[in-house]
Amino acid sequence: MEWISIKDKLPLEKSDKRRIICVNVYNGVEVFPLRYEKAYLRGKVVYRWREAWGRIYRGPKITHWAPLPEPPGGKEGWRWMNSEKG
Repeated sequence: MEWISIKDKLPLEKSDKRRIICVNVYNGVEVFPLRYEKAYLRGKVVYRWREAWGRIYRGPKITHWAPLPEPPGGKEGWRWMNSEKG
């Protein structure tokens, strides 16, 4: 798995839309799943990190990310994530 700096690229692409990704925060030690999403807030488009269980991430600065591999069973395994929530 290769880490991608958020300075080089953010994960919001059609193929990564609403997909959980691994995130490495500022200290290079903490790694956990988050989702980068496009949202509409008071009529404006915002991009934000959201925790896998639904809360907006407000932790330490994120520096790198990497897509998770496909689950066993292929893209069908991501179905629970693809429902439009929040």
